[in-house]
Amino acid sequence: MNAKYAKWTGSSWSIQTIPDSVDSTGAWGSLAVDGANVHVIYLDNTNNRLRHARLTGSAWSIKRVDRRDGGTWNSIVLDAGGDAHVSYRSFTSGGRPGLKYARWTGSNWRTEEVDGSPGAAIRGTSLALDAGDPRIAYSDLDKGILQYAVWTGSAWQIELVDGVEGVDLLTFPSLALDADGNPHVSYLDFNAGKLKYARWTGSAWDIAVVDGDPESLGSSSQSYTPLALDSAGNAHISYHDFTNGDLKYARWTGTAWEIEVVDDQGSVGSYSFLVLDGSDSPHISYYDATNGDLKYARKAP
Repeated sequence: MNAKYAKWTGSSWSIQTIPDSVDSTGAWGSLAVDGANVHVIYLDNTNNRLRHARLTGSAWSIKRVDRRDGGTWNSIVLDAGGDAHVSYRSFTSGGRPGLKYARWTGSNWRTEEVDGSPGAAIRGTSLALDAGDPRIAYSDLDKGILQYAVWTGSAWQIELVDGVEGVDLLTFPSLALDADGNPHVSYLDFNAGKLKYARWTGSAWDIAVVDGDPESLGSSSQSYTPLALDSAGNAHISYHDFTNGDLKYARWTGTAWEIEVVDDQGSVGSYSFLVLDGSDSPHISYYDATNGDLKYARKAP
């Protein structure tokens, strides 16, 4: 297994295998692009280490992010200078799997522990930057809660977004910040079988149910919930209906949630990733489990 990168040239897909010296790579991949460079993070499966590959022109530069084991449930964003920032699940200094954060300083990777509380079982991290400062939404599967971590400039401040420890089962968060820096998070409530959406109003978390069909939403390990905000600050979410094997898409119109099926041909829609273009039209990549293919869908004009 190898990490790969696919680019649309305007007429076809150009696919490259990232030339890593490690024999087995590519799991848990995340991608970010600036004007001149492509950044990919992925797991070195052979050594269980998180790695970063940067494409400049036609040359790849590959570095190890963290010396400790782990690197799953990762998320990457770039700051205004094009430097990469990453959140991920890895083993902390106490030997426990917890939430970690790494940033490229210009010469090396600096890593730090965000949450290493006993019994932590991170299942999903999503990273965003507010004026360069990291914000992370993440779920702790053992506790069953959704949390939000903020770097204050001197320390990490962690707060509860949703859930009651030991009762709820909330996971697969996706984080976006609006123009005022307020966080918005999509995630799954496995107990209730609901796709949920939380936003910070300035004083509290406002939580809404986007799709409440318990027959189609539940504890699928492939049910990512990527979130993007359009130019008006309205939320767009892609997600997997694992009972029917469909890719679904929800958007907030300003007054209600509008939901549609994007693809229902076979078992499709797991591991989806969503972005909006300059016209606020959605583009979604996702897995076709029936044919073993990576697929791409965009909203027709």
